[in-house]
Amino acid sequence: IQKIAFLSRKKNSINAYNILKDLSSAVAPLMKESNLKITLLTEFYPNNKSLLGLNYNSGQKICLRLRSPFDENTFLHFTEILSTLLHELSHNFHGPHDNKFYNFLSHLNERLYQIQKLGSY
Repeated sequence: IQKIAFLSRKKNSINAYNILKDLSSAVAPLMKESNLKITLLTEFYPNNKSLLGLNYNSGQKICLRLRSPFDENTFLHFTEILSTLLHELSHNFHGPHDNKFYNFLSHLNERLYQIQKLGSY
């Protein structure tokens, strides 16, 4: 992950920055292992309340919703955001939500669990 950006005009923006840094640390071993790259990891707060993340150009830019869609001052749980990040990382290799995509996402989830279990990050 080359660069992190957050919504600096929102309250508790330093929390958003810290969440993005923690996410970066959590997925770093997995990304290295799978040769995944993100140029920009950024916070966004879309009007579409069901939208949790977007991946542009296979990791050139990944946007994550960090805050509740119903209260921008409340952050989502870290594990929920991490799950969204893994979903978006899967789009680096597989665009459509097909069997290949979900198989790769399952692989990433399993590997992250194994890495965390071993305390590698």
